[in-house]
Amino acid sequence: MSWSVSAVGKAGAVASDVAKQFSSAPKCPAPEETIRQAAAALLATVLAAQSGSQALKISAWGSTVLDANGKSVASSQLSITVDPIIGFVG
Repeated sequence: MSWSVSAVGKAGAVASDVAKQFSSAPKCPAPEETIRQAAAALLATVLAAQSGSQALKISAWGSTVLDANGKSVASSQLSITVDPIIGFVG
């Protein structure tokens, strides 16, 4: 299973939109849901630390693949990017 969120705008609006995306998405099977919730908390912390007028582009995604017996993680990927947008007018 995999998941992703993304948003572009001022930090406060991005934080609200990303929180909505995380809360409205279907839950993932374990252990991916734990990773997804940790990513949501990390992004909330990063976004809360930004100036309200700072424009940002964020993206986060994750994917976990179980092995053939479906009980152990064969591979897991996680990416979180927070890029400031310099010179944003608006």
